Amino acid sequence: MSEWVTRAGGGVLWIASVIIGAVPVVFRAELAVIGGSFTILGLVFAALVGACGLVALARPGYALCVGPLGVLFSLLSMIGALGGLFVGMFLGILGGLAVTVSGGLQRSESDSDPA
Repeated sequence: MSEWVTRAGGGVLWIASVIIGAVPVVFRAELAVIGGSFTILGLVFAALVGACGLVALARPGYALCVGPLGVLFSLLSMIGALGGLFVGMFLGILGGLAVTVSGGLQRSESDSDPA
């Protein structure tokens, strides 16, 4: 059961990365006022959130490593991408938490099986 939660959380992380990455592209003129380097930083954080989502989709066994990183990069996206207008950041946090919790469930299920 927990593997589909990991994959769903990875999908939510990937969708969050698209939203986080869209904000610096759409609002590039407005964000240029604060500084162009922040726009590039927002795109980097969007790519990192997307990478966490793709790893969670492809390798559910890495959920305990990828989930907290997805949450961290979603929170850090506030610096350069305004968190995807808070929607991307919120989805990234939810997806990262789903991946982390399901990874913990996978680990506890494998520890309790005597086989």
